[in-house]
Amino acid sequence: MSHMPMPDVAPDQLPLLDVGAVNHVAINVRDLDRSTAFYSTVFGLQPVRRTGFRQVLTRGEVSVHLFQAPEPSIAAPPRNWGQLGLQHVAFSAPGGDLESIKDRLAQHGIHADGPVADADGRGLYLGDPDGIIIELRAPPERPAGDAAAPRSQP
Repeated sequence: MSHMPMPDVAPDQLPLLDVGAVNHVAINVRDLDRSTAFYSTVFGLQPVRRTGFRQVLTRGEVSVHLFQAPEPSIAAPPRNWGQLGLQHVAFSAPGGDLESIKDRLAQHGIHADGPVADADGRGLYLGDPDGIIIELRAPPERPAGDAAAPRSQP
């Protein structure tokens, strides 16, 4: 797919597309069987359909499509903000107990960095078998006894 130029119209004249949630994430992988096992074992994604070069995995509303790369090559490490392409894939971490998740991953020999907190929440980062960065995302921690304040209506 080549670069597509923006249409020659003013931004306020370009009709917005109606989009919902992300439908799926597609990841090119070096070894389809190994990556299928990783995403199934670590995230509980279930294989639902496979062609010769693609494996579709789902769990609830999450859908990941793994594609066997015909001639696998990876970007020179380290991945950084200056490289184009997929930066990372983030999954919500129900319950938000990233410390327990990190411990559970470590028990299975999977290293994870974090949790790292920012204004939007907390993240735990790990790599899949091909080095794709996976983030497990939790909401920000609230201090003990701090109930969520009701939102004011404008």
